[in-house]
Amino acid sequence: MWLWRNARIAEYDENLDVARAARNRQKYPASFGLFVFAATMTWIATDWIMSLEPTFTSSMFPVIMFDNAAVTAYSVGLLTLLYFKARGDTRFQNLFPATEQIHLGSLLLAFTLAWTYFNFSQYMLIWIGNLPEEIPYYLKRTRGGWGWYAALAVVFHFPIPFLLLLFRHVKSSPKALRNICIMLLAVIFIDVMWWISPSMSHEHSPKFYWLMDVAAWVGVGGVWIYVFLGQLKKHPLLPTREVYLLEAYHHGH
Repeated sequence: MWLWRNARIAEYDENLDVARAARNRQKYPASFGLFVFAATMTWIATDWIMSLEPTFTSSMFPVIMFDNAAVTAYSVGLLTLLYFKARGDTRFQNLFPATEQIHLGSLLLAFTLAWTYFNFSQYMLIWIGNLPEEIPYYLKRTRGGWGWYAALAVVFHFPIPFLLLLFRHVKSSPKALRNICIMLLAVIFIDVMWWISPSMSHEHSPKFYWLMDVAAWVGVGGVWIYVFLGQLKKHPLLPTREVYLLEAYHHGH
């Protein structure tokens, strides 16, 4: 379903009439797809992850997972944009100067704040309720070494990016923004491991069992990156018939 939605949104044709018709069709799968994405992400969060702890339920967990996906997508998008700017592509340098880059960094800050709010809300409600069927979720994830990650995640997922993204000179610096995006992607990867691994017994597992998680990330991520780069080659990187975009390209700001 996601593949069909993405294929419809990515429709493109050099012929003006065909492109205009495709653009009119794209708004329906794009808008409806947001609801489908939210519903399927809720199902994945519930059936694939929360079900690992049979007694654990949280209406905030699908929202946390949704925000993690948003931070991941936005970080990858920013890294792609910064890559093309670093190559010296004048189109991206004119359309996304330092002032626009500051706005993009501010949006990344908003996603980071949302992640903090959602996670704190879930933890606070479970801590206040103190129900025996819910507290094992956090007990397992704060023992056996996982507590160190929980502490590091709090630092690297909120205070550090929050404090850095408050400053305009950081958001206007391609190198600084790139490093922040890479840091957030690394934290989110370990965050997913933190959701899943503590629910499983590793008593008789090989010493470096976590390498299988890395291999899974490299395998699935490698396929995704291959498809993503292939799509970049097939379609124009910027809209070709947007009047306002063309004016911004010629004049800059």
